[in-house]
Amino acid sequence: MLIVLTSHEQLGDTSETTGFHLAELTHVVETFVSRGIPFVLASPKGGKPPIDAKDTSDKVNAWFLGDDDLMKRLSNTTKLSDVDPESFDGVYFPGGHGTMWDFPNNPEIQRIVSSIRERDGLVASICHGPAAFVGVENADGEPLVKGKRMTCFSDSEEREAEKADVVPFMLQSKLQELGATVEPTDNFQSKVVADDWLLTGQNPASAAPLGEAIAQALVQMIPVIR
Repeated sequence: MLIVLTSHEQLGDTSETTGFHLAELTHVVETFVSRGIPFVLASPKGGKPPIDAKDTSDKVNAWFLGDDDLMKRLSNTTKLSDVDPESFDGVYFPGGHGTMWDFPNNPEIQRIVSSIRERDGLVASICHGPAAFVGVENADGEPLVKGKRMTCFSDSEEREAEKADVVPFMLQSKLQELGATVEPTDNFQSKVVADDWLLTGQNPASAAPLGEAIAQALVQMIPVIR
């Protein structure tokens, strides 16, 4: 699996910083490690991506942050332009508000997702991670998410988080404009939606179950891909 993290650290026009949501990486990586699923970390700029929501009381976060090998890999992510998508069976986009700026309409993300889908690969994302799908088209020139069931950080959650006036657009609304059927649950409650090759989670609470869903989907898809 390829895991793509945001490189963006400035929260809009505010003085606050942002980045990728740590738990949305660590809880999925924990599943990959326990299942023996190899993965590569990448980001638009390469190198060390900015971390947001660095909650060390989360045992899985603490495990990841205390693992020298994982932290070395996090500090040296592959630049997206150097990624060969044919080396991967799927791609996963963790969220964090930073994704709202450098994921949409990103030509490298478009290249990678298109290549993976051409080989019937898996595409997964969580929370604000589906911002990566904005600007990505399928082989017919239609939006990648058109006609797909999915979830994401909801407009209601964005308003409750008091970021509705900060983000460049409301993600749920944007995905719906692109033709997706977005199925959110109550604010900040776990929700995972699987629609064929597309797996999505709503928020940080959804990370662990999404990791399990990705692992199960890979077992089913790898014989087809290989």
